[in-house]
Amino acid sequence: MKTFRLILIFLVFISGCAARKYSFRSNDFPEWKMVSRQVCSNQNKLKKVFGNSSQLFLGYQVRKAVIQTLRTTDYKEIKVEIFITADEADARNLYRRYQTITKVIVGTEGSQSPGFVSFYRGNNFVRVTAMRNLTGKDQYLIDVARVIDKKLT
Repeated sequence: MKTFRLILIFLVFISGCAARKYSFRSNDFPEWKMVSRQVCSNQNKLKKVFGNSSQLFLGYQVRKAVIQTLRTTDYKEIKVEIFITADEADARNLYRRYQTITKVIVGTEGSQSPGFVSFYRGNNFVRVTAMRNLTGKDQYLIDVARVIDKKLT
C-alpha cells in the first residue's frame, strides 16, 4: 500500500512538472503577467472548455489543454491555448483548420492574421489570440508564440 501511494505521488508530481513546461515565467516576458491558467486533461473538463467545439477537438484526439491569459499593466491581454494531441498528425490537422494565408516562422508550420497566431510543433497545436488593447500590435503575438515554440522543443 505504501509503495502504491509513493507511485501515485510520483505520477502526480511528474504530470504537474509536464504542465509547467508550458507555463510562462516572469523572465519570459517581464512586462507580461499571467492572470489565469487552466490545465485540463479530464474528458469532462475538456468538453466544458471546448463548449460547442468539443466534438471537433476531441475528434483530433486532444488529450490535454493548457489555457493561459497574460496581461500587462496597461491592460493589453493575450490568450494562449496549447492543445496536446495524441500525435503529430492530429496537431497538424487541427492547425490546418485554423491556419491563415499569412505564414510566420514559428513551429513546424505557423500562420497569422490580425489578432491571431497559430502553429503546431510535434503533437502540440497552439493558438495565441489578442484579447484586449492589442490592435495593430501583432508582433506581441508572434513573440509570445516564439517563446512557446522554444518551450516545446
